[in-house]
Amino acid sequence: MRGRRGRGGWAMGFGLALAASAVAQAAAPSGNGVARLSWRAGEVSVQRGAAGGQAAEPSAAWTPGGVNTPLLAGDRVATAAGARAEIGLDYADFLRLDGDTQATLLTLRSDDLQASVEHGRADVAVLRGARANAEIDTPLVAVRPRGEGVFRVDVRSDDQTVITVRQGAADVSTPHGSALVRAGETMTVMGADDPQYQIVDAAPADGWDAWNAARDRRIEDARSWAYADRYYGGLYDLDGYGHWMFAAGFGRVWAPGMGPGWAPYSAGRWVNEPYWGWTWVSSEPWGWAPYHYGRWFVDGDEWVWWPGPAMGLALTGAGPRERYRPVWAPAYVGFVRMPGGAVGWVALGPGDAMQPWWGPQGRPGARVGMIAALGPVGLRARYANLELMGRDPVVARGVGAVPAARFGAGAVAREPVRFDEVRQAEVVRGGPEARKFAPRPQERGAADPPAGRRQAGRKQAQPKARKADKKKQRPDSCCRL
Repeated sequence: MRGRRGRGGWAMGFGLALAASAVAQAAAPSGNGVARLSWRAGEVSVQRGAAGGQAAEPSAAWTPGGVNTPLLAGDRVATAAGARAEIGLDYADFLRLDGDTQATLLTLRSDDLQASVEHGRADVAVLRGARANAEIDTPLVAVRPRGEGVFRVDVRSDDQTVITVRQGAADVSTPHGSALVRAGETMTVMGADDPQYQIVDAAPADGWDAWNAARDRRIEDARSWAYADRYYGGLYDLDGYGHWMFAAGFGRVWAPGMGPGWAPYSAGRWVNEPYWGWTWVSSEPWGWAPYHYGRWFVDGDEWVWWPGPAMGLALTGAGPRERYRPVWAPAYVGFVRMPGGAVGWVALGPGDAMQPWWGPQGRPGARVGMIAALGPVGLRARYANLELMGRDPVVARGVGAVPAARFGAGAVAREPVRFDEVRQAEVVRGGPEARKFAPRPQERGAADPPAGRRQAGRKQAQPKARKADKKKQRPDSCCRL
């Protein structure tokens, strides 16, 4: 790949012309990780990937994207003019979209994140503690951050991409070579048949950059990081919606401040996700981390969330255990069969174990292993909600229930549940039965009306396959004058 650093003229070509087939080759989405729509303003739409985790067909329907919408490999996100969206790829990697922008999630694994920006303006933030290798593709190039930093990607057309590095450094590559772009530099790539590039000093930050910097500060400066494992995605959302307090035997717990009578998993909906099965989508702005990690229990007369053990916390008295790596789940609940056949659920406590209902598709009976109880051994019996709900009226009021025919059919409208009904409820042990609750599982997101179609006149760009890491790249010294 050839190019030039400086303000005078353009370097001719990348050494070889980009073959159209190399740009159009689609990468098969991979990984069972879960991203989320973590912030939005204006009209944001989601196009769901096809069955089996494949990329969405261009003709697939677009549905409204709300905060806390789970996103899987193969999903597309689009913003209308004037809208903005933030996608939390994991706890430390974020992809933000300006108005009239479209992106596709390609790979979501704990060590590997890949997305493509088909058109529009995006910002990639790799924050403190990030561990995954990230890559953002455009119709012309692949951008690979070398670590923490802030990277702006403007896809102005299928044959022009502009990359600006505000912090950090990134390798920008094509199938024929790569160039290093450092902090304070802008690289412009033009031409599909005879590509050229130029690297110059970056222009001063504008309003888009300022907004992204403010989002980064809000995430990194959140107080909640001090009370839980940093691997929790969405932990920063808890600031401003509740308070942290001390609970004997558990350390810090978070109380949402909703008052008596409120219960977790009461405001939102159940959706049936590929691989993950029934997944809770909260309508509460803070409702990601507390519903997909940790455990809930009643403290006095209110529910509190315990994130789980953190580094250095001794659970058995035998000394500190190894660092706890949180396990994301579609919901930390136990399902129950109510009298009359209604579907019920209750938040799991520190003393409850869960046998997940999700796992590989196409393998009858296949599921992941049981997730053990997390609480201190001596306290587990006192905080096992599946047992307590039949004895403690406060815990029993935390049981949600809907008629079986309405489970998974839009926003939850919880039916009043009497204590005597909870005492007769049958706990569903394990996952296979949980999948049978809803006789007509809906397509993902189908409970909401479409948010409008994608802007007309845009070409549906196909993401490039990830270049093999072991492919030898031309040294940087050959690529600049």
